[in-house]
Amino acid sequence: MYSGIFVKTFSLFHDEVLQYYITESVDGEEQVTESNTVFGEDRQCMIQEGRFPRVNDILVSLSVQDTTTAWHLVEEYMQQDYCARELFRVL
Repeated sequence: MYSGIFVKTFSLFHDEVLQYYITESVDGEEQVTESNTVFGEDRQCMIQEGRFPRVNDILVSLSVQDTTTAWHLVEEYMQQDYCARELFRVL
């Protein structure tokens, strides 16, 4: 983002966990300056774009054993996938 500051985006699905730590080199020695665990259920980590939100909703539906909703979402996903493949072909 700025000189010396780096940013990395991760897409987390339902029930996924990301554990991270940040290190800094000071006088040739590495020191851990931050460490945390992020959960896929965290609102800030929710996937907002593309087809991934639907996949995440399918996973949530299956985790609460709502197979009717899951099947409906799978059908919608397959329709979107088909349309994307047919409308946007690689030249």
